[in-house]
Amino acid sequence: MWVALLGPVIALLAHLTPRAISASLSAPGSLGPLAVSLEASGVALGVLVVAGTPLAYLLARERLPAPRLWEAGLLVSLLLPPLVIGLLLVFMVGPATPIGEALSKVHLSATNTFLALVIAEIYEAAPYYVLGAQAAFAAVDRRLE
Repeated sequence: MWVALLGPVIALLAHLTPRAISASLSAPGSLGPLAVSLEASGVALGVLVVAGTPLAYLLARERLPAPRLWEAGLLVSLLLPPLVIGLLLVFMVGPATPIGEALSKVHLSATNTFLALVIAEIYEAAPYYVLGAQAAFAAVDRRLE
């Protein structure tokens, strides 16, 4: 498994010299995508902590109606291929949708923008965060609360 996960990185490093890597990283604007990715990840993490932690707690303590239905809703995004997820998100927040129209009224767009990146990251990461936090909350003895 380790070789399969690191194989693409090893293949990349085998084809590039340290000099070529250094030249690529020192070119003007080369670190811009990294900065955007880190910023979007930070925003997505903040949203997940604020919205996902209470949901995970409520699921762990079974304080929501039909908790298995909530869990199934979280797992749906894990079952879909990334291309399908992208298309479904466009169908949900694209400019011709009610959400997209509402966003355009406040001069925002969820298509090929920073907001779209954050939405996609939240959608992809939510099941991992919420289900992991749910397991952690469930492991805490209720008497300690």
